[in-house]
Amino acid sequence: MREVGLAWFILGTFVAVCHSAEVFATVGSYKRYLDEPAAFSSGVSVKIPVTRRIAVRPEFLADNGGAYSNLLALGSLTGDFTDPAKAAVGYWIAGGGLVRAREAAFALDARHWIVVGGAGVRFVLSKHWIAAAEFRAGVPAFPLVTFTLDIAGDLAEDVMILADGAATLGQRPNRV
Repeated sequence: MREVGLAWFILGTFVAVCHSAEVFATVGSYKRYLDEPAAFSSGVSVKIPVTRRIAVRPEFLADNGGAYSNLLALGSLTGDFTDPAKAAVGYWIAGGGLVRAREAAFALDARHWIVVGGAGVRFVLSKHWIAAAEFRAGVPAFPLVTFTLDIAGDLAEDVMILADGAATLGQRPNRV
């Protein structure tokens, strides 16, 4: 489970260096079936714009609800309802993927496909930081409520500024 999360984190970090990609750190609540308890979920995803209002979003989420645990690998398509240049943007999300479900009481380790859809709102906090809240549901009964903090834009410049700032604080000599 950790290896998959690390792989998604590395992929997300790599894509975030691209000018238009956004990396999401996600927390929320996920309930695989209606008779299971809801569990805290966390993960990472990358939003890669295709057009001004449409984007693809590979995503990885995991939860551990005691006896139940789930790993989700999703591929989604998102579209903005409103102008993406505004401070608050409503959007729709639709997609699907694979769930790996484990249940300790029955030694169950199952994999199945899911289809999800929903909507959300994202808020621009600053030039490179975006917060969002969204709700998705689908087949199987898949209520997923998430809150995200996104890193957007050309991060290569910010990384260099942070590296130069750290070098100054550490009293290292300037690079040639």
